Amino acid sequence: MNLEIIGEKINIDIDSISNVMDFEVSTSYVQFIKAYGYGVISEKIEYLNVISPDKDFFENNFINDIDLWEWKNNEQKDAIRNSMLIAHTFDGEHVYLTNHSFMILPRFNDPIELATFDEVLQYYIRAYDMKETIFYKPHQGY
Repeated sequence: MNLEIIGEKINIDIDSISNVMDFEVSTSYVQFIKAYGYGVISEKIEYLNVISPDKDFFENNFINDIDLWEWKNNEQKDAIRNSMLIAHTFDGEHVYLTNHSFMILPRFNDPIELATFDEVLQYYIRAYDMKETIFYKPHQGY
């Protein structure tokens, strides 16, 4: 995927991400972060914000509401508990990296599990019908 970068890319310490988790960080995610850093994917509006990973986000915000989503199995439910938030959308969806996949938690819908970060990006390109030049605006990780 080629994104047109607007602004200056900020280099990210990949080891600091890996040290936070109890599992190996996905190669597809590491490659994306090395190439682009944290930032916002946009076309006409800002669709997906790739942020500095937050290991505690789900636990701090949704653990009491974990049954809002229809989990396929207990493995999927356990995976989200030991995940890190890596992105969110303008309309409130969250993207998590788990020990074996990327999990999108849409509002009012079942979790979507994808194998690579590129699949996550392609999912949002289709979902938001992005057809024009796709821009990436790097930031500090907020």
